[in-house]
Amino acid sequence: MTRRANGGGEQLHQWLTHLSGVLTAHGAEQFLTRMTAIAVADAPLSIAEREALVAMGAALAMSASHVGGVLQAVMADVED
Repeated sequence: MTRRANGGGEQLHQWLTHLSGVLTAHGAEQFLTRMTAIAVADAPLSIAEREALVAMGAALAMSASHVGGVLQAVMADVED
């Protein structure tokens, strides 16, 4: 993740990395599921939102395919 001018992105990354050590795999998945649901509440995911969610999943030690599956599942629920 690139460092932002205000350092907020780096702080978030550090916090999520810490969480990855204390959350179970299910907990990390549920956290990302909730963040994705919030992101799609007002409109479809933008490229920037998708990139941020993928970075969150990586910081939570989730595989790329696991993150992709979470994003797809939430978006499918929204479409129903």
